[in-house]
Amino acid sequence: MSIKERFERDKECTIQYYVSELLHLDLSDYLKKQLHKWHNNEVNSFVSSFPINKKSDIPEVRKRLDVLKRTLPKVLFEEIQCEVKEIFEDCKWINSKEGRLSLQIDKWIKNAKNHLSNDYPDEYIYIGRSFINPISIIIGGYIKNDQTLIEQYFNKMNPPVTIEYRIKVYE
Repeated sequence: MSIKERFERDKECTIQYYVSELLHLDLSDYLKKQLHKWHNNEVNSFVSSFPINKKSDIPEVRKRLDVLKRTLPKVLFEEIQCEVKEIFEDCKWINSKEGRLSLQIDKWIKNAKNHLSNDYPDEYIYIGRSFINPISIIIGGYIKNDQTLIEQYFNKMNPPVTIEYRIKVYE
């Protein structure tokens, strides 16, 4: 198996997406489109409440949602209610200790990947997270040079958690 094939196999054993991309803090385009058809101040006020960024926004959105219950058809209201519940859960998670740390890790990984592509374009290095413990950073791959230099390079970037290194030197 070639170095590139081993690199791809190892990389697939880590989370490569950004957790922040999975968060749902805004109403779906479908629901926004359905609500805009109503041309109603209460509905417009509700839609303007999104995206939600702070837990402190939740009580106001709940009040506006209660008003919509009297205005909208039951099926549409239930769809909205279901989606808003997911949004509230994500908003609460973002503001939790784990959520803040996870987003900090996302930001660090994005920055590290940007630097990596410029500073080590010819090395096979991946940056990801553990599937078992997503509050982690894993850096692995196959390099031609000294592994210690790579570790020092990433440690100087002040990672928010300790990095687990899985780097191997090849010839």
